[in-house]
Amino acid sequence: GYDVSRLQRVHGAAYSRIYPEATYSPWSVDAEFVALYETIEARTLVDIYRCYELWSLLAQTAGKAGAVLEVGVYRGGTGALLAHRAAMLGIGEPVYLCDTYRGIALAGERDSHYRGGELAETSAAGVRDFVRGELGLHNAVIVEGIFPDEGAAHVDAEQIRFCHIDVDVYE
Repeated sequence: GYDVSRLQRVHGAAYSRIYPEATYSPWSVDAEFVALYETIEARTLVDIYRCYELWSLLAQTAGKAGAVLEVGVYRGGTGALLAHRAAMLGIGEPVYLCDTYRGIALAGERDSHYRGGELAETSAAGVRDFVRGELGLHNAVIVEGIFPDEGAAHVDAEQIRFCHIDVDVYE
């Protein structure tokens, strides 16, 4: 299950489990999504509701041109979800997974929860091994560095069809 105490340890007391009142749960009947979510759940802090939203939104770009971009990859959970969904939809362009892979960078005085270095239990090699080795997805390109300063030069795309930005600092 979803570990709320882990969220609170990593992010602070302002984080808690949200219990929505809505009953519509389309993810529960999407067997492929559920199987993939069970595989990625331990590698993301993004809940099942938001993961299903990414899954659904990417499908809305079918027939469009452009690559998929994720900025803020952490341990690769949502990046793997996007890469899997892109392959499933026949999206031929790459899925760029951009992160420092060193934890929180550029934390400043406007950031209330981070001082720098948090979420460092990741690596580019670990994400690559998970996405390519464990899941067998070869459409993902690991881009290391602060985005866009260092990483943008490694994104070889004329257009971006979908971008998931999941960063944790103000700057």
